Amino acid sequence: MSEIGEPKIVATGETEKEKSFVLAEIRIPESEERFSQIIETTCGQACLSTEIGANHLFDGKKNQDNGAIINTQDGAVLIVADGVGGHSSGEKASAMAVDIVAKEVGRDWSASAAMQKAHTELAVLRDSATQHMARPRNPASTMVCAEIRGRDLEVNWAGDSIALVVRSGKIIFATVPHSWKQEFGERSNAITSSIGGPKNRISKRTFDGLQNGDIVVLMTDGISKTFDMDTIPMKDGEVDLDALNDRDNEDFIFVIVNEETKMETMLFDPDNQEPTLGDNHDDSTMAMLRVKFPEEDK
Repeated sequence: MSEIGEPKIVATGETEKEKSFVLAEIRIPESEERFSQIIETTCGQACLSTEIGANHLFDGKKNQDNGAIINTQDGAVLIVADGVGGHSSGEKASAMAVDIVAKEVGRDWSASAAMQKAHTELAVLRDSATQHMARPRNPASTMVCAEIRGRDLEVNWAGDSIALVVRSGKIIFATVPHSWKQEFGERSNAITSSIGGPKNRISKRTFDGLQNGDIVVLMTDGISKTFDMDTIPMKDGEVDLDALNDRDNEDFIFVIVNEETKMETMLFDPDNQEPTLGDNHDDSTMAMLRVKFPEEDK
């Protein structure tokens, strides 16, 4: 288990641009069972937390989730990823995908380009495995990446990890998971897109006008399933925010917006062996940022 501590200061950029663009970052170590850390970013305080699921823990398996938060000159980048169940080395796939995207975003690449590069590199491993195994099980991962630049938010994702924006206790922005349950209404944990898998579709949504106090939340399906957000209601091809907010998600909203709760305990209480958020059976990872622009301190 990692203790809550200071973020790592990045000083190993390959170019001067990379060094100046990235100010600091935190990452979840591969296969870490429990991790929670806070980082101050240019646009507010952020927290990254993970908790291994009971199923994996009792079966002697590893936490397949991963994530990172990067503080940049003009905002922040939040990433969470979930190694695809049923594929080999899910924890390695999610860690590799996060490493690639974090590195390329550090070079000021777009998240979509960085995610495509991660897909290509994991797909090379898949193709290599196909050549050497009679029944290959390829590494793949879901991923959602949120870039905040100034007051603008861009979210890119593949798979069923999702992103939300909460304002004054209401969800005002949501991504739509790539899953059989979302797209076909079937009771299934299967996803319809991934980084490194045979089906790759990177979607993008933008949100303009972040405000002081807004909360940007990224989560893997271990959390979204708990709060009935593994499917997102749609109306005329758009997210139906009224229907989403009408769901019984008061517990989620309370935990997210409760100012008295320390951010590092949003996912779990470090002094408690049981998760306080997330599905107790699945790995659960959350990255969240409470927006606070420097000029509004004045």
